[in-house]
Amino acid sequence: MVACEAYHDPSVTISIIHSTLSVAKAQETMQNMAVIACEDLTEELAKDVNGEVGD
Repeated sequence: MVACEAYHDPSVTISIIHSTLSVAKAQETMQNMAVIACEDLTEELAKDVNGEVGD
């Protein structure tokens, strides 16, 4: 009963929404970092294939 009543409290609802958005933003950031890391790895592999010296 308490949990049901808590959802009627706007501050609790706002807190839940904020937490959900924070998790979504963190997931987006991690995905973007993974894409950048993959692009960097692809560049390094291309250098190796082309016989260029890496960093």
